[in-house]
Amino acid sequence: MTASLWDGDDGSNSDTTNHHSDERLSDAGCEFIDPLLLTPEAAAEMLAISQATLWRLVDRDRIRFVEFTAAGFRRPVRRFQLGELQRFVEESTK
Repeated sequence: MTASLWDGDDGSNSDTTNHHSDERLSDAGCEFIDPLLLTPEAAAEMLAISQATLWRLVDRDRIRFVEFTAAGFRRPVRRFQLGELQRFVEESTK
C-alpha cells in the first residue's frame, strides 16, 4: 500500500490536522497561496475586531473594500484585500 498525502487525516477540520495536511502537500511540491480576497468575517477576525467595528471603519473610509457582483447573490459582494488590512494596521500604529 502506498502512502497518501492524506494519511493520518481523519477528516476533522482542526487546525492541527489542516496544518499537517498542508505540510504533507507542501513536501509533495504543492504550494498554497493566501486568498486574494477575504470575507468580512475573516477580515474582522484577522484584525481581532467585531464585524460591526469593521463596517464602522469602512464607513469612516479607514478601510477600503472590493465590491463586485457574484452569481447567486442579490446584492454586491464586499471583500477585503490582505494588503489593505496591513496598510490600516501600519497607519494605525503609533
